[in-house]
Amino acid sequence: MKSLIMILKNMKTEKYHPIFYFEHPFTTAETKVTRYRSKGHHTNGFNNRDDAVNEVKNMSKQLDEQGYIVVQEIENDLVWDGIGVPSDNQLR
Repeated sequence: MKSLIMILKNMKTEKYHPIFYFEHPFTTAETKVTRYRSKGHHTNGFNNRDDAVNEVKNMSKQLDEQGYIVVQEIENDLVWDGIGVPSDNQLR
């Protein structure tokens, strides 16, 4: 199973949140696109982006040890207005 990890920036609090996704296949197997659903977005966040990146590395290691194929996409942040719950789907 695959896992995707990204960084979410809360524009309201200016904090950075590691956010991870797990592979969640479509109901039909005919598509060549992989769908990922977010999990773990209920964190306190980090004031410093570098601290969030370090947490991504820790999360990646833990998921790898659990047998996941981990993909990190941390070059660009996802932007969140800080309102509501930041659940998300990513297609790759």
